[in-house]
Amino acid sequence: VWPICKGIQLGDILFCPNGEGEYWIGTVASEYVCEPGLHYPHRRKVEWFPKRIDRAEMSEAIHIFK
Repeated sequence: VWPICKGIQLGDILFCPNGEGEYWIGTVASEYVCEPGLHYPHRRKVEWFPKRIDRAEMSEAIHIFK
C-alpha cells in the first residue's frame, strides 16, 4: 500500500500489463484516497492513454521491470 499512498505522485506515468503482452499507459490524476468497504479500497484516479504498447515495442531498459 505504501507505493500507492506515498510513493506515487500526481503526474507519474504508470505501465500496467493487460495479460496479453500489451501495456496500458497512464498518468496519475488524483491524490490517494481510501474508500473502506470496497474490494480495492486504496485508490488513485488514472488518465489512461488510448493506445496500448506491445511489450516487444518497448526498449530493453523497460524490460528489466518484469
